[in-house]
Amino acid sequence: MSISLFVVGCYEGDRDMTDSGRSSAEGSVSDSGSEGASSGSSEGIPNIECEPTTEGLRTAIFEPTCNRMGCHDAGAAGGLDLSVADLESVLVGAPSGTCDGKTLVVPGDPAGSFLFEKLSGMPTCGTPMPVGPALAPELVDCVGEWIEGVMSTCEMCGTQTCVDLATDPAHCGDCTTVCPAGIACVDGACACPAGTELCAGECVNTQTSPAHCGGCDMPCDDGTFCLAGVCSADCGELMACDGACVDPTSDPQHCGDCTTACSADETCVASVCACESADLSYAADIEPILAADCTNMGCHGGVVPAEGLDLRVGHGYADLVDVASGQCGDRMRVAPGEPGDSYLLDKLRGVNLCFGTKMPKMGVGPSAAEIDMISQWICAGANP
Repeated sequence: MSISLFVVGCYEGDRDMTDSGRSSAEGSVSDSGSEGASSGSSEGIPNIECEPTTEGLRTAIFEPTCNRMGCHDAGAAGGLDLSVADLESVLVGAPSGTCDGKTLVVPGDPAGSFLFEKLSGMPTCGTPMPVGPALAPELVDCVGEWIEGVMSTCEMCGTQTCVDLATDPAHCGDCTTVCPAGIACVDGACACPAGTELCAGECVNTQTSPAHCGGCDMPCDDGTFCLAGVCSADCGELMACDGACVDPTSDPQHCGDCTTACSADETCVASVCACESADLSYAADIEPILAADCTNMGCHGGVVPAEGLDLRVGHGYADLVDVASGQCGDRMRVAPGEPGDSYLLDKLRGVNLCFGTKMPKMGVGPSAAEIDMISQWICAGANP
């Protein structure tokens, strides 16, 4: 299919193909029944054809209307840069940068693709794109035909979006491994607390677990106990807790008694759950991480930061500490001394989410070591 159209300059409007409310540079593509007949057309504008290929869409639609003047170019409004060499990598199976639950391009499914939804003029999130004169129907059809034939080159694990097996706790390392609740996926492995490993979907201490004594799926007989990874008739000087022989003075799963478990961010010291000693401050240690990873691409920075959370330098502390989450109203973004109850950590790790997805949506984001530092900062009191 080949569609002829006239291209005119940018026009004022929404700069984000994945969200609403952002101002943009000018830009428009209009239908061309005959030269000069379309609204806003001008003499000398070249006639461009749209082929339902990646490069065809780049030439006919993205270059003249989207990836210019601070819109979907290097400025990457909504995290979408349509000026990149590999367009399919930022579109196919990619989540919307601002509309949760939306996938920009679902291979073979135009109706399920948010890109097609926005260009068709009836999006269920945000405003139609481009803002101003609607995209010519023939151009929308061209996008739809391209989507019908496009193939995914990423792992999707039966979902509509690309899955990062290195960080997705629902598909950790492969499509079938699900990390336990509250446990992040780091480098393709569930990040169970130190001294534990993943057995039958749980993080367990194989030195004390009667069901996994010495290794996964190595149960002790009834009436015996797991002592230092070996099934034993008794626990000696240690405490017996449901078949496990534990030291309540240092065991984070049985700290002080059989029922008290420390959070993943705490250790058990003298029978009490405690934070590791950390001399950390928000301004010196935490702010540089969040400002670098979370304020670009139209997210938590600028005139209208997402969720009212401004993480630019000099702003983030007041918006984080002892402030209720906009997505989880009963939880604090940062609860000083309580990393397990701080929603910021859950969003960075992609666990225990009330709404939406792991943050940041685009880019690599903070490393596991940086997230651990943020956790220790919160655990130690979230100093300014």
